[in-house]
Amino acid sequence: MFCFFAEDTGLFDKKQFTNAIKIFTNIDGSDLNVFFVHLFKKLDSEDKTSFSTPFSDFPYVNGTIFDTAKHTIAIPDFNAQARHLILECTKSDWSEINPDIFGTIFQSIVDAQKRDEGGMDYTSVPNILKVIEPLFLDELHELFDKYYDDANKLFKLLIRISKIKVFDPACGSGNFFDYFL
Repeated sequence: MFCFFAEDTGLFDKKQFTNAIKIFTNIDGSDLNVFFVHLFKKLDSEDKTSFSTPFSDFPYVNGTIFDTAKHTIAIPDFNAQARHLILECTKSDWSEINPDIFGTIFQSIVDAQKRDEGGMDYTSVPNILKVIEPLFLDELHELFDKYYDDANKLFKLLIRISKIKVFDPACGSGNFFDYFL
């Protein structure tokens, strides 16, 4: 699911994941599990030297989501129908998926003790808003409502907003940052 999302949001090159499956796996799907093993190893590695095409072309994905030393990624065997279905899934627009789903999935599948040991907690948008609304967002909304018909004051508000900097020392999923984009 991450790879579909990454391909459609620009984290991967356009059609990079789709084309790699089409070109570098057998039509019968018999080697697709091996493909995913190599892909996930590459996604967890900054060093590209030990990887061949197409894996060397994929970017490093920080955050240990693909770290097989920390958690086991069970990859099933595939057949032609499963390969076909994966390729059909690449035709959907995965950029429409709210990235919160990944945090929720991640938090629900990683063992609670391992999550605590690694400090791997996901902060939902409602919880982010509980923090930032009273800090400054409520005031900005009030000012916007107050000055919505005054172009000069709205421009000054825009300048103020453009100077806001948020420091998130945990920055696990980047949700605090993503909220402002």
